[in-house]
Amino acid sequence: MSNPDAKAFEDKLLTIDLVDGLRREQERLDAALADAGRMQELRTEIQTYYAQAGITVSDALIDKAIAERQAQRFTFRPPALGLAGRFFANCYIYRGYVGAAAAALAVASFSGWYADRQYDAYQEEQALATYRDGLQQQLSAIQASEDAVTALPATLPAIESALIPALPNWLLDLQASYQQARLPLNEAEACWNLELPAELPLQWSGEAELARCHGNLAGVQTSTARASQLQAEHRQLATAVTSYDLLQQRLTANPTLLEWNAVATPSKAAQSATAVGSNRQQFTAAVGTAAAAADSLSNAINTHTAASSCLSSAAGEASGGDRDALNDLLNEGLAFKQSDSLDGLASWSSRASNTCEFFNSDFSLRIVSERGEQTGTWRYYGNNRDARSYYIIVDAVTAGGADAEAIFESAEDQQTHQQSRFGVRVSERVFESVRRDKEDDGVIRNATIGQKPGDSLSWQLNDGFEPSFIAEW
Repeated sequence: MSNPDAKAFEDKLLTIDLVDGLRREQERLDAALADAGRMQELRTEIQTYYAQAGITVSDALIDKAIAERQAQRFTFRPPALGLAGRFFANCYIYRGYVGAAAAALAVASFSGWYADRQYDAYQEEQALATYRDGLQQQLSAIQASEDAVTALPATLPAIESALIPALPNWLLDLQASYQQARLPLNEAEACWNLELPAELPLQWSGEAELARCHGNLAGVQTSTARASQLQAEHRQLATAVTSYDLLQQRLTANPTLLEWNAVATPSKAAQSATAVGSNRQQFTAAVGTAAAAADSLSNAINTHTAASSCLSSAAGEASGGDRDALNDLLNEGLAFKQSDSLDGLASWSSRASNTCEFFNSDFSLRIVSERGEQTGTWRYYGNNRDARSYYIIVDAVTAGGADAEAIFESAEDQQTHQQSRFGVRVSERVFESVRRDKEDDGVIRNATIGQKPGDSLSWQLNDGFEPSFIAEW
């Protein structure tokens, strides 16, 4: 078909379509005009019906009824719907609310599902953490025992001494006991390579082996403690052997130490304990006692010897009560040689040296008269407040005026004191005389009240002064 023919055919179709549209409009118009006629006929029929019935009805009422009928005819009445139809219709009508409810339900369902998944994951994570912590505690306990076992040597080191015949037997016994204690420790070495994997499953394949190693831990700890104890006993024995060798060297170099019972007795006991078949614990104890006594005596013997020599010389020059006092002190020092203990030896040596120096010293007693210093005091003894004991405070000084240390016994505590300033008992007459002398011009005349001459322990005091002293006032 050529282009002009196609164009003509298209125009024909469009014209036909237009004619059909006008025709349908005309038909609707005719129907509307015919309906108005029918309504008029209906009105007449109704008027005739009521007229024949003898009922008076106004035209306005008939027209109103016809109008309402026409309205009912053109009102849309939806078809009756079943349960499903009403449901879907309501869903469509309220589709906004339904959509929101459906969305909320979907969100709630998803949230519940997601929370449940997260809770399950959390529980699984917690269970895994608890599982790992339990395994780690067991592993840490095993590793702690490993550190203790590793610190123990494979064998105990050797100890040598030509002076102790029983030493080889003691070492054999210690070594055998030590190796016996180490047997469970050697078996435990297989457990030291255990470690937890980085990604630990809840059912770890190495759990049974770890539990077995942890179950044997008590036995390993017991064996470790026993091996450590044997190692400590070995160290004690090594120390005792060294001390014994040094003690023998010391006794050989200074045999005078054996003159002292406190050294000779434990030394003999230690030597007896070196024989084959003896007990190493007894040997260790005896050597410790002998070495300690030898150490103490070595530090004090020179001072003791010097003090004894000085006392012996002083006693030879003294007479009467001084000689007796010096001999008593000398015999007290010599008694230490027969004693099993050296307790008090250093104190005696110091006291003896001071006494000997005091015996050889020559000094005077001078009344204290410096400004601000107390010159006299008194005491009440017992419940008699009417009876006083008077004391003048004095300084012990050398011939050159320097302070000297005097040794005296206090009348109040019966203890021996050594000090430069102290109180000397006087009569009330002398006390008042000294008080008036000091109050007069602050200067005490005839301040020297006596002396202690050299080569003597006795005091030579002026009239009215008694050899009774106090250390505090």
